[in-house]
Amino acid sequence: MFSHAFERLGKHFGLALVDHEAMSDRLIRSDEIRAAFGGPGGLGPSFADEVADMVKAKQPSNLYASVVSSQFDADRLDYMQRDRLMTGVQSSDVDATWLIANLEVGSVKTGSEDGQTGAVETLVLSHKARQTAESYVLAILHLYQNVYGHKTTRGVEATFFALMSRILELQGEGNGTAVGLPEKHPILRFAANPENTDRTLDLDDTVFWGALSQLVEAADQPVASLARRMHDRKLPSCIDIRRQVEEALPPPPREETVDRKARLGRVKLICSNIVSALEEQQAGVSLAKRPVLVDEYERSPYRRFDTGRTPMNQIHMRQGNSVRDVAELSAIVAGAESFEICRAYDFSDDGIGTEMVKNIIGTELKEANCGDP
Repeated sequence: MFSHAFERLGKHFGLALVDHEAMSDRLIRSDEIRAAFGGPGGLGPSFADEVADMVKAKQPSNLYASVVSSQFDADRLDYMQRDRLMTGVQSSDVDATWLIANLEVGSVKTGSEDGQTGAVETLVLSHKARQTAESYVLAILHLYQNVYGHKTTRGVEATFFALMSRILELQGEGNGTAVGLPEKHPILRFAANPENTDRTLDLDDTVFWGALSQLVEAADQPVASLARRMHDRKLPSCIDIRRQVEEALPPPPREETVDRKARLGRVKLICSNIVSALEEQQAGVSLAKRPVLVDEYERSPYRRFDTGRTPMNQIHMRQGNSVRDVAELSAIVAGAESFEICRAYDFSDDGIGTEMVKNIIGTELKEANCGDP
């Protein structure tokens, strides 16, 4: 349920099956799917393992894997159009039909320039699709800026994360009844045994939304408070730490590229120091009881190829008789900067969280000789 927001919970508590790729791996290797793949007229007894290995791989290793997961894959072409439609965002449109019409299978070299080891087949775009490819890269970046990374979206996710964290804590302490749900509710059954496949699969968005009206009546105050925020849409206030740091470090009138990188590096360092100070000040306090939760995220619009990584992850484009990385042909793609978030969400009712963040930002900016935010 709640996709990547739920995965954050898994990373915090070390729950393997909360990761959608780990769950997919287990399901694909299960007897039911293995039998469907390898049964009469099927694709062989080892096909389920081949598919599972491809899905869980960190980098695509062949043409089929790049269609499933790469910087230009079927998943992105799907969610870019679907999420833009469902959220009503007018930007981030991409001409998927034109991109697909200009796709071909080509060969790219593997290894470094001096130590070429061979070649591999991958998807290649025609030179006619260059502008559309640029739009595709920027469309993804803008979706993360306007939808996935929006302060309200991330605020809901932070609230959900804190709420589910508290439920897991209480169930682990043997006090699950304090959350306001019946003993056999799917959420409590999962919290009691999060490594059980069936109990994890029992969870979806509908299960959570249906439980919310009961969670607001919980005997445990943090659970009731967090559930009430989601139920009534009274989300925590957002303090944009990175924006305040950037305003304290404005760019000069004529900023060179190297100076810009140095300034952004300094912004990132100050933000990191602020986050560390916030974590230190709240150390030992349960997530659900903290006045402030920090939200950090970074998304690169396009990752350039480097030695040791597979070229199957890149967006390739034909130029004459050669195949090149799109970032080598497009200054727009090559120059696109990462989208970075550093925010704090104030869950206190008396503003103590906001005051804490304000004081820490002021202290760190003063130490960095930046003046007041």
